[in-house]
Amino acid sequence: NEGGKVWGGYGVTVDEASENLLAEVFEFDTYAMQQQHLKENGNLVRAIRKNVGSLRSLHYHLGVKLTTLDSRLFESWHVWKKTNVDNGGSNYMVGFVPLSEYSGRKFEEKEDYKSGKSTGIYIIEAIAPNVCRVTRIQHVDLNITGLPTKALKILAKGQLAEANMLQEKFRRNAKKVDEEVQQMLVERMKQGVKL
Repeated sequence: NEGGKVWGGYGVTVDEASENLLAEVFEFDTYAMQQQHLKENGNLVRAIRKNVGSLRSLHYHLGVKLTTLDSRLFESWHVWKKTNVDNGGSNYMVGFVPLSEYSGRKFEEKEDYKSGKSTGIYIIEAIAPNVCRVTRIQHVDLNITGLPTKALKILAKGQLAEANMLQEKFRRNAKKVDEEVQQMLVERMKQGVKL
């Protein structure tokens, strides 16, 4: 914590295909996410602009309630990229930066609360066809001087909650998952691929 700026991150193994985890961390326009926003932030703004510039990107315009009297507006530009790996699988990267980094059209609507900024990356690595590792690193600037320890704990709790939610949502039979990972390791050993 330095002047309202916070770094956070996690790494977690999830019992799901890397393609499905890409959808989980990139697709914001769902009923469940809309309901969660209403529950946590009331009627604060939430707008999503998809397929920006015919690219794998979106713009997100989001009001977040920090306290009963204090809110922040986050405007971000999200993009994703697929990378192929030696074992024939696919890994994905999802990056997000403040919308001010985007040179094109922005949201015209301006809210009457302070702006916050967030920059981060998700790295989704395929371990087996239905198992992947998700790493998230994020920097948040809440535009607050002297961020209290309580706020830091709330932010850290949010990071851990997402990691736990991903594991719980996609949890499968441990023996089955172990079999899949072992089979993938055997295949890689047969092919002589570096582990």
